Amino acid sequence: MSLYTLTNANYLTATFATSIPAISDATIMCWLKLASVSAAYHTFCCIVGPAASLSTTTDGVTSNFATLGGDYPGSVVFETGIWYHMAMTITSSSTTSHFIRGYVNGIFQTEVTDTSTFSAWTG
Repeated sequence: MSLYTLTNANYLTATFATSIPAISDATIMCWLKLASVSAAYHTFCCIVGPAASLSTTTDGVTSNFATLGGDYPGSVVFETGIWYHMAMTITSSSTTSHFIRGYVNGIFQTEVTDTSTFSAWTG
């Protein structure tokens, strides 16, 4: 069961009534369109349990797939006024071994074995 709340014109908050186990496969995804560009790290979508996010690198325009273990940049450079679809798949074999794959517009960008510790999340 999820409760979705529109917190302002730009953000949607989802509160989950169940928990996310530390060893869990997951996919996170979002649509984004930049109105302007600034040299800064921008997060578009994140999940708390595995601490994973879809973002840009610090240049503000390069696709990035991040966890507590690090940033895993893609090769797409975002342009203003264009819609993009970002997705990250996480396949976990333990709380400290996760196979991460990143995609932009369905095109493979990066893959890495992440060794950060994922903790269970209860909301």
